[in-house]
Amino acid sequence: MPHHVLLLKNPDESSPDPYQRTLLLNGFTTSIVPTLVHSYIDPDGLSNTIAHGEEYGGVIITSGRAVDAWENATTRIQERVPELVLGAKESGTGELLAKFICADYPTRPSHDLPLLYLTGDKNAGGVGKGLEGNIGFKMVQVYATSASTTFEEDFERGVREGASQSTPSTVIVFFAPSSAELALPVTRKHFSLSSPSEEKPRAKLVAIGPTTARALADNHNLQVDAVSSKPEPEALADAIQRLSTL
Repeated sequence: MPHHVLLLKNPDESSPDPYQRTLLLNGFTTSIVPTLVHSYIDPDGLSNTIAHGEEYGGVIITSGRAVDAWENATTRIQERVPELVLGAKESGTGELLAKFICADYPTRPSHDLPLLYLTGDKNAGGVGKGLEGNIGFKMVQVYATSASTTFEEDFERGVREGASQSTPSTVIVFFAPSSAELALPVTRKHFSLSSPSEEKPRAKLVAIGPTTARALADNHNLQVDAVSSKPEPEALADAIQRLSTL
């Protein structure tokens, strides 16, 4: 059964968005519904920290916004920072990344130095909790998030787009625990989220990872219908594809 997929995320700067492109290739119709607005915190301070990088043995970056903050900071100091990216294949969640770091970092020449961990204001804590007592690190907030003022309008546009495609069912994908507070009141105006209803159609819920799934369960008493095995377009498409067989 085909689905119309509402992606509760900001669009990727690349065009088309990789999640949207992959889902379209798998036969789904999609709408991107921006949820959050990001602002960067003390970029000069981060540039100064990077300029004195000998104090740290490495950097932990777990989000696209943190990547942007890092790139902006290195551009400001006009300095080429050596980069060796590790852990991409070995991790898909904060907990798995922490396990990888705990196993790998002690083998590195710089293991006596702390790691610099770039975070936002809504850090879920999976990496930090996994490192505590094992690996030294300094957490630095480099961006903050606030709710999109046009979320309800954008969500309703996505619902209309799904209706125009005559798709029989809707899937809503949550990309972060922080988006639930904003999204759920609006979502419940249009859909039943837990059980069939005569008044509203049932929407299926998908989480981009286990941290988001746990947040929906613990904070909102919602059990998702599927969890993406990794925060990647192909893994999300597979998770939604499996819903079609249920």
